[in-house]
Amino acid sequence: MTAYTRKRPILIGLLLGVWIITSACTCSGVVGQKVSTPKEETQTPATIAPALSPTPLPTHSPPRSAPSPTPAIVRNLGSVSSLLAQPDTSFTIEMTEAQLNEYLEGKTFEKEGAKIEDVQVSLRENGMICSLRATQIDSGLSAGLTVQGTLSVDNGTAYFQVGDFTLDSSIQGFARLIANATIESIIKQYSTPQGIPLPISQVEFYDLQVTQGNIVIVGHTR
Repeated sequence: MTAYTRKRPILIGLLLGVWIITSACTCSGVVGQKVSTPKEETQTPATIAPALSPTPLPTHSPPRSAPSPTPAIVRNLGSVSSLLAQPDTSFTIEMTEAQLNEYLEGKTFEKEGAKIEDVQVSLRENGMICSLRATQIDSGLSAGLTVQGTLSVDNGTAYFQVGDFTLDSSIQGFARLIANATIESIIKQYSTPQGIPLPISQVEFYDLQVTQGNIVIVGHTR
């Protein structure tokens, strides 16, 4: 996971909480799953949760005060990758909700047999709502997923605390109950008291503020 996020802008790291939930759901065949016999359905949860192993918590280094030199100001997601390639560099990333969604428009992300597309982000006071469509590539089964939560920083690491999630109406009946239970299990599996840690090891986060329609990330590359 860490190697993957190094190849993508920090935005993908911020969506990691959504990514984990969606990957677990789609790779396990929950998204778009058809209801079979009760015997088969009751066996499904036992095979879903072990599909992913928990992400190792990042090794924390003592938090530092932001250095005095003027940090690099980034307002274009296309510049984030080059920023992360520069070690020992302070930065401030300032983005609007419109800029994030403009960057995400038409993009598709794939991981472990799951495809994520139609991503839309809504930035609220101290929180984020993300809607997307997840597809299991082999079967073509897909469903919409909306996740809301909060972003925070603790001891140099950024966290996504899942507050709520909703599957769209394409999953109904007993399969929907299984899917909801599985997602809740995955959230619990990956969460710490602060939330789901974002494994972006090359960045030490100082602050992460989300307001209505805006996000500001302050940090330092290692």
